[in-house]
Amino acid sequence: DWDLSDEKYRLVCFKLNSFRWLLDLSDAYKATGNNLYIKKGFELIDDWMVKNSNIITGDKWNPYVIAERISNWIGFCSEYCTILNLDINTYAGHLYGQAYELMKSFEFQLGANHLLSEAKALIFAGAFLKDDSMYEFGKKILREEYNEQFLDDGAHYERSISYHIESLQQYYESVDVMNSLDDPDVCAFIKMLVKPYVFLNEMISVKGEIPLFNDAALDYPFFDATDFLATSDRLFFSVAPNSRSSVYSKRWNKEPIKKEQIDWDSKGIFSECGYVHYKFSRNDEKYSFYFDGADCGPDYNLGHAHADAMNILLSSSKKNILVDTGVYTYKPGADRNKCRATKAHNTVEIDG
Repeated sequence: DWDLSDEKYRLVCFKLNSFRWLLDLSDAYKATGNNLYIKKGFELIDDWMVKNSNIITGDKWNPYVIAERISNWIGFCSEYCTILNLDINTYAGHLYGQAYELMKSFEFQLGANHLLSEAKALIFAGAFLKDDSMYEFGKKILREEYNEQFLDDGAHYERSISYHIESLQQYYESVDVMNSLDDPDVCAFIKMLVKPYVFLNEMISVKGEIPLFNDAALDYPFFDATDFLATSDRLFFSVAPNSRSSVYSKRWNKEPIKKEQIDWDSKGIFSECGYVHYKFSRNDEKYSFYFDGADCGPDYNLGHAHADAMNILLSSSKKNILVDTGVYTYKPGADRNKCRATKAHNTVEIDG
């Protein structure tokens, strides 16, 4: 049941139909060499095509979900159709239909990471299907949205480090495709990413974690933010000092691109976004102190904002001391409201 008709929490349907879990089947195959894992992946792709291709209904056709599905199907089919002697053109036809639908339904009204994921999916689809119009449209959106979504100090406009990472991910993966096609614009795109990478490196605490400002979680969008930061080693002539290569960055064990010099030295004061990260030592122990003097985000897009004005966080390399809940659910209700409320943060609450 791809609609999950008995499930009221929409994100469950989003996650099922995005097919990101194909990565788990891929990893299982690579770990064991057992074809059953990739056969199961294609069985589920085939089942989805049979049941959902004739009529466009429900959250499985949400533009963000289409975009994630396109990217994950292309990765899986590109790598494994040959191994199982499957006709890749069968999947290409379905992917073209989904990419065409996505082009008509871009979430310009929502913006943020959704729009970036949708643009990246068109870059993937344009490259895979050899469709220049899709490919160039995706690039155009990424160019325009960079100026909209990333501030002059490199921070993402939603002031969430988790969504900073997810947004940066869409650019990184797009750059990889552009590089594989010898796209002359790849240098300009990598140059754009210098400040966002420097910002992310500076936001990592002495404990190796991101601050949980606004909607953020230590394991989203990756189990470890320093893992994504390690992709800097492919793009630049030096790797981010606070990076640590793990599952995600090791997936991209490909030739280095290294198109841009980068200076990782930062004072930890980001006046455009309003965050301060002050590092100090006491009794041979290192500490991170964060101050949130930021806006909630762009006034027209506050979906990931918390009531955390003047919030502070403190941690040492051994433990977190003044903590924040971050976000642990998007399901509407008391729990969602609680983690966004002033009471959940280290700041002043007046009259409730």
